[in-house]
Amino acid sequence: MGRSFSRSQKEACWDEAAAVPGRDPERWRLDRYNNPVCRRLRGCDGCLCHEFDHIQPHSKGGPSSLANCQLLQTRVNRRKGNQEFDDARMEELGCEIKFSERELDLVEMAVYGNVRRSGLNCRCKSVDEMHKSMEDMKTRKAKGESSS
Repeated sequence: MGRSFSRSQKEACWDEAAAVPGRDPERWRLDRYNNPVCRRLRGCDGCLCHEFDHIQPHSKGGPSSLANCQLLQTRVNRRKGNQEFDDARMEELGCEIKFSERELDLVEMAVYGNVRRSGLNCRCKSVDEMHKSMEDMKTRKAKGESSS
């Protein structure tokens, strides 16, 4: 087996991670140290980005198996490197930022174009929809119709 996890292992690893309470579990999970991460933000450096980590480092003989896979905030994973730390040290490696619901909504809106969570399901219009709305408004105005 190679250094990387397979797509199915990554899917299963994502599914095994705890859901962020009140948020869509297809989009949001908590890493092992309770850092929220967004599914679409993979391998980037931000505090909501994630990577799939070898619990026992690959360089130290750890297999690329589901049993050795954990979801980690990118910052935690990169600071960990091929070292093995206790849980207290691992928790210290994460971002110190705690995001509000509204901030997570804004990130989700920017990444997905909509928000799906308990008590809120909204979306932005696509560029095509906005263009069509403007064309419709121009047509109504040309015909002398009200835009309301």
